[in-house]
Parts: sequence; C-alpha cells; structure tokens
Amino acid sequence: MARDTLPVAVLGAGWAGLVAASELTARGYPVIVFEASPAVGGMA
Repeated sequence: MARDTLPVAVLGAGWAGLVAASELTARGYPVIVFEASPAVGGMA
C-alpha cells in the first residue's frame, strides 16, 4: 500500500481519536488530529 497519500483526518482528540491516530501512525499513515476545544482528552 502506498504511504505517499494525503493524511488521514481524525476528528476529535478524545481517547478514541488519539488511539486511532496512534495506530494509524504506527502503520505508516500520515495523520492530522483536529480538536475543537483548547485541550485534549475528550469527556472521559
């Protein structure tokens, strides 16, 4: 699989979004995380 593609957009920097971004990055995908609030961590 080619890894020279556009980055994957992850919407939300809660636990699920951060884990998804981490797993995708570990597999070689470029990732950009978008978060609406000034802090990360979600509601948990």
